[in-house]
Amino acid sequence: MRTPWRTCRRRRRAHLITVTAVRYLAATYAQLGQLDKAKEEAAEVLRIDPWFTIDQAIFAKICKRPEDGEHFNDGLRKAGIPE
Repeated sequence: MRTPWRTCRRRRRAHLITVTAVRYLAATYAQLGQLDKAKEEAAEVLRIDPWFTIDQAIFAKICKRPEDGEHFNDGLRKAGIPE
């Protein structure tokens, strides 16, 4: 079974990196309590897109359930992405 974070990791390894995949990795690692990895991914997000902020994260705005979007944003916060 493939999980979203495994797919993102696989894509990253295959150099098919998109900033979106790296954002998801940062949030996922943070919510899993793997803050060192989350912060590494957040640094990569900000290297690729230095002006990215949580307010620009579209995922949270399009979720059917507001709590899913807040969970994602919380992961980004924990990873160190600025508001």
